[in-house]
Amino acid sequence: MAGRMSAGEYFEKHLDWKFGEWNMNTVGNEFTSWYYDRYLQDLKERFPEVICGDESKLNFEVLREFLDRKLEEFKETAAVRQAKECKPRWKLW
Repeated sequence: MAGRMSAGEYFEKHLDWKFGEWNMNTVGNEFTSWYYDRYLQDLKERFPEVICGDESKLNFEVLREFLDRKLEEFKETAAVRQAKECKPRWKLW
């Protein structure tokens, strides 16, 4: 793992174990708000080593792909929701 560090090492070294809305952009914060209630349950079911286990056994590529799919699901859901809420500019009533 030359040039790489674990997630725990990154949080300790660069974030002082603090991570919040200030670390993300608007889309990241909206995604977190949308997904957070299900996130921990999904991790517990699909990636138990994230919650309580040996981090070295975690396949980060699989986790990244999983979270990327969730982000795409969020974006599709948000786009549909926005399209339903958006009224044409020419309609004044």
